[in-house]
Amino acid sequence: MAGLFGDTFVALRHRDFRYWWFGQCISLIGTWMQRAAQIWLVYSMTNSALLLGLLTVFQAGPVLLLSIPAGVYVDRFPKRKIVLVSQIVLTLQAFALAALTWSGKAQYWQILLLALIQGIAMAADAPARQSFFIDLVGKEDLINAISLNSSIMNLAQIIGPSVAGLVMATLGPAPCFFMNGVSFLAVIYGLCMITVDGLPKNGERRGGRVWAEAREGLHHIWDNPALRLTAELSAITAIFTMNGNVLIPVFTDKVLHLGVRQYGLLMSLNGVGALCGALMMASRARRGFARSGLIWTAIIASGLHVIVAFGHSLLIASLLIPMIGAANMIFSNTANSSLQLGSRDEYRGRVMALYMMVRQGGSPLGNSLAGGVMEHFGGAAGYFSVGMLSLVTIGLCMITQRESVRATLLASSGGSG
Repeated sequence: MAGLFGDTFVALRHRDFRYWWFGQCISLIGTWMQRAAQIWLVYSMTNSALLLGLLTVFQAGPVLLLSIPAGVYVDRFPKRKIVLVSQIVLTLQAFALAALTWSGKAQYWQILLLALIQGIAMAADAPARQSFFIDLVGKEDLINAISLNSSIMNLAQIIGPSVAGLVMATLGPAPCFFMNGVSFLAVIYGLCMITVDGLPKNGERRGGRVWAEAREGLHHIWDNPALRLTAELSAITAIFTMNGNVLIPVFTDKVLHLGVRQYGLLMSLNGVGALCGALMMASRARRGFARSGLIWTAIIASGLHVIVAFGHSLLIASLLIPMIGAANMIFSNTANSSLQLGSRDEYRGRVMALYMMVRQGGSPLGNSLAGGVMEHFGGAAGYFSVGMLSLVTIGLCMITQRESVRATLLASSGGSG
């Protein structure tokens, strides 16, 4: 048991990662409180699944448009400072959203504007944050660090929505936004205490054309079949199987005919499943990871979406939604590790920028699709449509990338691609 515990938390032996991790433990709870409260606020204001999906377009759209050029700057400048500035912007955004909601005069377009600011900050923050892990812990403990970070993210996904549901039921959504703003102070403090800056590996700050360097990063991925297959599967899962923030509230309301407390419960259960998947990955990080899991977990998550569509009860949803969370998390951690370990040091910021672009930028497409389907055909149709489309798209990917898929299925472990 001691050995298992040590293997699970081995990345915490690094001082800088401890500051990062403990700051995130606090901040991410606030982040999930805000996310849950913002979703419910918009849905309560508009009573429209389509307009709820549009909120995510404004949040994740900048990631889709700006991640690639942001990745160039991540490979040029200290990652710690990029993350620090973006976290300060996100802090101010949370306080502004709290003040607007407390005023009682919040309008839909104002919430969209603040979501856009959040998205712009995340476009710079996400690739810098992901590629910073290897500077904090080195390659040996990278998989464990990624999995531990995912663990606290999903523990926060369990705690945050549940607390948000209780707070909203008594005080409304504004305190959730304010508490998120306060929680950011923990991660800002941690970043100030970290000693490593995450400087470019070649020790130089290149100053060439941004789009020329961006194309170099894309060619690096395209010319490596393992990286290319991982990026394609990441795009598919981001679009079709990671839409719980839109699917769950509408399914809770329109299919289960339940309210905010049950919505918070299902969002938390999704986090329970994801936490279990992340801890499993963390405990076996030093033994490597099965790259074939990229394919199998994507298929499993897609199939579970189809099954949920036919289970019109809280019990069935409570059993299947955690399984979706676990499958998505195992896929995400495997993809993240494979891309980071498979890319060259000088391209890692751009590789992770593409990964975050397809992960976060792909969600507006999936959320808009799911929201539009549920708007016209009901809550269950959303789960069924994204699940079937995901299965079909994965099938097409496996046909067109036969050699890469065969190599991935035969590979027992590792991530060097």
